[in-house]
Amino acid sequence: MLRIHRTFPVKLSRRLVSNAPIMGDASAALFGQIRRVAVERHQFVLVNREGAMQRKCAIVVLSIAAAAALGLSSSHGRASIAERNSLSGPPPGLTGYGQTLWNLEALLHDTFGNKTTCLRLRDYAFVSATCGDLARYGRWKNIFVSAQHSRFKLVRLAHPPALGNVALITVRGLYVSCGRFPVAFAPLAHEGSKTRRWLVVLHGWAMTPFTCL
Repeated sequence: MLRIHRTFPVKLSRRLVSNAPIMGDASAALFGQIRRVAVERHQFVLVNREGAMQRKCAIVVLSIAAAAALGLSSSHGRASIAERNSLSGPPPGLTGYGQTLWNLEALLHDTFGNKTTCLRLRDYAFVSATCGDLARYGRWKNIFVSAQHSRFKLVRLAHPPALGNVALITVRGLYVSCGRFPVAFAPLAHEGSKTRRWLVVLHGWAMTPFTCL
């Protein structure tokens, strides 16, 4: 004959909790809810004539609950990383010139933070602390306010690269390496190196365009 015995609430093992990744609010709430339901459903267990408690069902349910909550936490973490990566890159749909400007502004933000940035017109050098009058300095107006993590890198060179009738851009006294970044304007795509390009400004073009060359 079967008897019904009341048991104490089932507790998750400390090892499971300590080894679990940090969960977000939604995952933690779901985990707690599933745990409470599992405990309530198994406060009463069937006992056979010898008095041996049948806990296997309760353990299986709690294991599934833990796996579901931890799986949701892992998925949420991967989604957050993907979202951060998408926010740190240029917005979709930009032209080659738009991507060049985005990476230039990201480099300025990476270098100067939120400080006012100016382009010194006599040598096309981006500076911050020494911005002067508008006759000699152009105040930079951000287009991509949140741009960060530029593909461009600052490099110290003993001598400037020889690139012809263009002006090399410097940021805080360092040259801007574009690596393999594409040229922004199709007529110039065949110019310069294919693997070691530098950020320049073109003479005689409207709006002082920047490109890697």
